[in-house]
Amino acid sequence: MAIHDWLYWGLQVWLALMVATVVVKMLQGDIALTEAMAHEHQGTLAPERAQLFLMSIGAVAYYAFQGFSLLGTGATSLPDVDDTVVTLFAGSNGIYLFGKHTFANRRLP
Repeated sequence: MAIHDWLYWGLQVWLALMVATVVVKMLQGDIALTEAMAHEHQGTLAPERAQLFLMSIGAVAYYAFQGFSLLGTGATSLPDVDDTVVTLFAGSNGIYLFGKHTFANRRLP
């Protein structure tokens, strides 16, 4: 086995262990997901957090599918990120920051 094979499988095992650790901590309640989509100190649903989360998952899934489509082609590098994905991701972060700003200003006396 060459060194790159050891590195490849070592990285795969490490990533699997990291995912397993996060899942176990979530199931045990050490990582609280109930407030992940809520406004701070109020507990109500924050739509800007939900849309940012969904956009992030969508962007990662899109990029992963692009990468998986290159597996059989002999490509030696990761695929380029589409400008559309970068634009949507930047817009999603802008919406999140705008929502966070407006919510923070509503709470002030």
